[in-house]
Amino acid sequence: MESHLQALIAYLSAHPYLALAVIFAAALLESLAVIGTVIPGSTIVFVGGVLIGLRTINPWWTIALAITGAIIGDGISYWLGHHYQEKIRTMWPMKHFPTLFDKGHAYFMANGKKSIFAGRFLGPVRAIVPIVAGMANMPPAQFYVMNILSAIAWAGAHILPGALFGASLQLAGAVSSRLVIMIIASVAFFWILAKLTGYAISYGWPQIQSLRDRVVERARGKAGIFSRIVRSLFDSEQRESPALLAAAILLVASGWLFLGVLEDVIFNDPLVQLDQSIYYMLQSIRTQWADIFMVTISELGGVFVTTTLILGVSVLLALNRCWRTLIYWLAAAGFAEILVQLLKYTLARHHPIPLYSGHELFSFPSGHATLSIVAYGFLAFFLA
Repeated sequence: MESHLQALIAYLSAHPYLALAVIFAAALLESLAVIGTVIPGSTIVFVGGVLIGLRTINPWWTIALAITGAIIGDGISYWLGHHYQEKIRTMWPMKHFPTLFDKGHAYFMANGKKSIFAGRFLGPVRAIVPIVAGMANMPPAQFYVMNILSAIAWAGAHILPGALFGASLQLAGAVSSRLVIMIIASVAFFWILAKLTGYAISYGWPQIQSLRDRVVERARGKAGIFSRIVRSLFDSEQRESPALLAAAILLVASGWLFLGVLEDVIFNDPLVQLDQSIYYMLQSIRTQWADIFMVTISELGGVFVTTTLILGVSVLLALNRCWRTLIYWLAAAGFAEILVQLLKYTLARHHPIPLYSGHELFSFPSGHATLSIVAYGFLAFFLA
């Protein structure tokens, strides 16, 4: 199957106009009565997506032709059922597949107009349901609404994965194997991390809850600022406690992590050598599209974007007279900027490449990263 798919991709890549015609015909034939059960229309439309990812055919024409073919195919089946009614059971080729027809009829009776949409994705009944809808005298307006919506969803469900697969093939040929190894290692790392986190929550959370309840119960019987802090953070009966506890944990953990990184930078610990190794590795796999993407992401934390965000949120808070929240918002952004500039000039760690001048000459801590974390993180906290 894989060798046939590769051969089909290679042939259609060399004949783009033929590819568009084949995609249209495959989408149409897969929706026709009985014929659609043997035509690999989904596979061919997926191949069309691959060709889009390889940039050998026009994406808009491909999508339009796949949707149009699917709509026409179901429309023909609907017309056949509406025109011939029960006589279609005795006509070729329907008379040779009575069991298949009965399955389609039962599915339509059980699901009604929804079966037009969902049936397109179900191999055994996809080409039978429109016929049954026509035989049941389903109103044309209802049928074609579901027909068009299902065709759009069906085309997208096959073309989009194909396009992503095609783009990955092109990317694999454009960059070295180091990038592939890095992606696999990252996926494996996050998968292991997710599993370990799940186990920790499953087995550790009950013990944490028991400990929390004992601490809160002891704090309730005492006065003083420490007891109030404990109740504010851990008492489940107070609605704001989970949010305050999450914020406190994030603050302590991120502060500890930042100070740890800062220590490594000051004393040139192994983390700095690892940083340089990653830098040189990433330099070896640079591509133009990746540069554009990363610069765009970086500019979301640039001076213009973050300043606009901070001022916009400040105006919104002022208009709603949220003065206390406004003070927190401005204090967080202001403190972050002051801390960044203070550490930049204190540590004087230059960028690997002399791209900047003035106060942007130094690279640690990153102003873009810090302001992004503070601004977008604090904004997310507000929204939550």
